[in-house]
Amino acid sequence: MLKPIALVWFRPEDYDEIKRISDDELHATFEDFERRSEQRLEQLENVGLVVKKIIVRPGELETWARAKRVPINSNTRATFGALLLAQLEDGWLN
Repeated sequence: MLKPIALVWFRPEDYDEIKRISDDELHATFEDFERRSEQRLEQLENVGLVVKKIIVRPGELETWARAKRVPINSNTRATFGALLLAQLEDGWLN
């Protein structure tokens, strides 16, 4: 069985805060983000990958990034999402 990969996802109510704390540019609106992310999800699944949407919350991301002393950008968000997925898979998160 394939191990799932994380696809970072945001709640609509968190999107403006995610944009504010990020050091890179994100899609202008949550709707733009959601549309592009759904397309990416479909692409990944079409090549046979198992993908899990991982909700990233701004406060948790910001705290983790500050502790690691890394900018909040696409790489950081992806790394954080992968860590959350690993914790979920290991039973650390409910």
